[in-house]
Amino acid sequence: MELKERVDTIVKRIQRYNINWYEIIYLAMFAAYVLVEYISSTTLDYELIFDNYGLIIYDTLLALVIAGMAFGNDMTKGKAVFIGAVVGLSMYSTIYNGDAKVVDLVLFCIGARNVSFKKIAYVYLCVAVQIQVLALVLSYMGITINYVYVQEGRGSRSSLGIGYPTDCAAHILIIVMVYVYLRWKKITYAELVGIMALAVVVYKYTRARNNVLCIFILCIMVAAYKLLEHFKIRPEKLRIVKYMPYIMPVLAAIMIIMSLLYNEDSAIWNKINSLLSNRLIMGHNGFTEYGVSFYGQGITENGFGFGTILTNREYFFLDSSYVSILIKKGVYIFTLVMAANIYIGKRLIKEKKQFGLIIITVLAISSFMEHHLMELTYNPFILMTFSILADSRKERSVTV
Repeated sequence: MELKERVDTIVKRIQRYNINWYEIIYLAMFAAYVLVEYISSTTLDYELIFDNYGLIIYDTLLALVIAGMAFGNDMTKGKAVFIGAVVGLSMYSTIYNGDAKVVDLVLFCIGARNVSFKKIAYVYLCVAVQIQVLALVLSYMGITINYVYVQEGRGSRSSLGIGYPTDCAAHILIIVMVYVYLRWKKITYAELVGIMALAVVVYKYTRARNNVLCIFILCIMVAAYKLLEHFKIRPEKLRIVKYMPYIMPVLAAIMIIMSLLYNEDSAIWNKINSLLSNRLIMGHNGFTEYGVSFYGQGITENGFGFGTILTNREYFFLDSSYVSILIKKGVYIFTLVMAANIYIGKRLIKEKKQFGLIIITVLAISSFMEHHLMELTYNPFILMTFSILADSRKERSVTV
């Protein structure tokens, strides 16, 4: 009897602090996943990380999803069937496309159902900034490798401790986007100027045009949003807002159609292809050689990174996320990703967080040229699909 009373006392004390163990475990798994995946994109010796981390995280995430389905207060039979079908088909698709990280992404998205996105973003920022700074400092000190690529027309490009200069700039872009999201309407014009100054420095070393341009677009859009509010104009009342959730599918359609229609005998198409850094010819070759299937397929790509040297004839890489996902992951995953981003946009409008539409718009622009849309280390915003967005007691104030 005495033991039972002690246990009851401990349980009551834990309940008094209103600890959300589900959220804590999820955030711990997310932090571990981002940590290892982020390190794998750097020149740090990530082989020191234990080999079975992926299996441990996968099993834990699957257990969380099942627990959420079994014990979630808002879980209905319809939702359970939908979640089960999405997870099952995603697992099945890996037989064809060979990418187990697709399942990781799906489980993280579904597992985020009862987790505050601000906390997810804060955890991401803490992990990403520390690894990014560590990689930069160690490469500067000569402890790790700083790959330098000399490319015609672009000069010397430094990777700053990451495997490739463009990936370095992509990391910094997403760090900036997460920071801006967490700062929300509190961000100042001075901060925006500082961010643009950072973009100039990043461009000086990496020559990564698309990612740096996206940082400037982000800052300009945020400044415009703040100006509208300053002059008592409510941005959410603008007609364009209701169309913003569809920006990503529109850009995806444009890139896919241009890649399909590309003609190397046309001077106009070659000019457009040159402006897009050969994205069109790569996409066209991908569609011609591999085609499109429902569940995707494994394909052989030869890209730069970690000191790889290739001739133009040897190089083949699907840089655009939209083309890459459609060819490699298939129609099923491509449709899921597009639907998720439309749903995120509509959720942001419904929750009166139109500011977040700026983030997904910049993400859509970046994905037009970059291949990182389905990588959590480059896009934690995909977790907005089911995570908690609304301010509530479940979401304690988390700001930078």
